[in-house]
Amino acid sequence: NSLMEANIFQKKGICHETLKLLISIPLEIQKVVYSNFMDTHLDSIVKLTSVDSDNVRETSIDIITLLYSKSLPTSSNTIKVINMLIERTNCIDLENVSDLHEEQRPTPSQLPMQMIRVKETVEEIRSKFVDIWEQIAMTLDFEESIDCMSDLVNIIRTFLMDSCIDVQVKACRVLTEYLVMQREMLINFSEIICRSLLIVLISKKSRARLAAMRALENLMFIGPFKQAYGVMDILIGFKDPNLVAIKEFYQPSMRVNYLSILINDEKRIVRETFLSILENWFLNLKDREDHYPRLLPYLLSFLFDSDDDISQMTVDILEEIGKGIERNQEEKFRDYKQFDLKEKWSFGGLIYNKYLLKPFESRPRLGLRFLIQTNLSKLIHPLKRELKESINEDNLLKVLKLTKYIIFITEESIIEYCKDLIPL
Repeated sequence: NSLMEANIFQKKGICHETLKLLISIPLEIQKVVYSNFMDTHLDSIVKLTSVDSDNVRETSIDIITLLYSKSLPTSSNTIKVINMLIERTNCIDLENVSDLHEEQRPTPSQLPMQMIRVKETVEEIRSKFVDIWEQIAMTLDFEESIDCMSDLVNIIRTFLMDSCIDVQVKACRVLTEYLVMQREMLINFSEIICRSLLIVLISKKSRARLAAMRALENLMFIGPFKQAYGVMDILIGFKDPNLVAIKEFYQPSMRVNYLSILINDEKRIVRETFLSILENWFLNLKDREDHYPRLLPYLLSFLFDSDDDISQMTVDILEEIGKGIERNQEEKFRDYKQFDLKEKWSFGGLIYNKYLLKPFESRPRLGLRFLIQTNLSKLIHPLKRELKESINEDNLLKVLKLTKYIIFITEESIIEYCKDLIPL
């Protein structure tokens, strides 16, 4: 009663006393007391999250987080807290297209986006909002999750696009856990979550980039078979040549390849993490065959990385990928292995003076050679275009190195394209 009638200075003291009182309750009765407290007084605490005093808002959020961490709130109480987060994060209609018909809505931008209008100006309080979101998202049952899914996704997106690095990193961490837990239910939200992660992916802080990469790694596994192509299109900046936006007739547009930014990152830990993510995608994605042509240039580029350890790790990963292909397509390689077939050009299997490219210490295994040969027609044309048109010496050098490794792995299959490569 005093809290509802007190001035702003008195509310500060009352909030602190309330928090101390709740913390001092014995553990054996906390769950019951907290549940009763939420049923009776949650409305009053929620109202305090929008008052002018930073201290009062912060303490009220601590109270709500404490209540959620120690009890099982009812659906009505959860809705009240979610509505509070929606109001304080200003996450309604983030794209500003709700008043347009679906056919009139513009193509979403592939460029990084950051929240500009935020109602909560204190970064520490926004960070504590993430804690509340985590408590809610991890405790909802199946039916409640379905009802609140859209609101929860919009709220976490505002934290991902926050201007504070600490908020972004924490949001990426809790999002990663949420993606693992709700993998089958977020199928319709994967692309908008990916767009929200882009600002973190190009952050100046390596810890932010690493957090975003781990979230993206799990985002590719969202939904059933053949559902990761939308996320991949956003990451590589793919643009369908048959779909041209009207505004591009009047002003230029720009597409960003975020994976190329990661592979050229100056931090070793970022490049190493990206390499491990590529390994996970190559080995475990359900629709990985569709992504092979898009991801192979990045994986092969690690063979000539500036760090020798990363180059050796790449060889080991390619070995595992080759084993996986031989295992999954055993029938295709059965005759080759059982009858010990030899290439005609290899002198009965004995390859004399075979030139080995570092870091390879032996001939690439059969499954890896088959993988590159199968996708060679999709890789060779971009290489030819870059060799012919590139004016950047650094890029041209990388293209030449990539071409050299592709020739080394594909062996005799490259002959089909020599008439185009040799003149260049």
